[in-house]
Amino acid sequence: MISLENNNFVIAIKMRKIIYELSDMLEVVPKKYYFQKNKLLTYAYDLLENIYIINNAYSSEYASMIIKDISMIDLTIGFFLDKKCVSVKQVEKILYRLTEISKMTNVWISNIKRKNNESWLLWT
Repeated sequence: MISLENNNFVIAIKMRKIIYELSDMLEVVPKKYYFQKNKLLTYAYDLLENIYIINNAYSSEYASMIIKDISMIDLTIGFFLDKKCVSVKQVEKILYRLTEISKMTNVWISNIKRKNNESWLLWT
């Protein structure tokens, strides 16, 4: 498969793995929870999209969107765990990776903010 990806962009690669794992995990979800399943995948794709936007814009404006998407993914996964649609082991694996992404994103965004402040000081 040919892809236009940056192999050095670790956060996006980890998020893509989470999306693949979520898709596999949600195959067994009953039909009555399809709305929640689709919302979960939508949040995951939105998170990946916001990661790419911040990377390309070098702006931290979408930081709150990333935090919102991570929170909504966590909430929706908890819903599926409560309904016993997924196993605890699957959830722990995804939440561990999601926590890694959250920590990496926080450091990354603080670095972007710091660089933007430094460049602003150069112009004054």
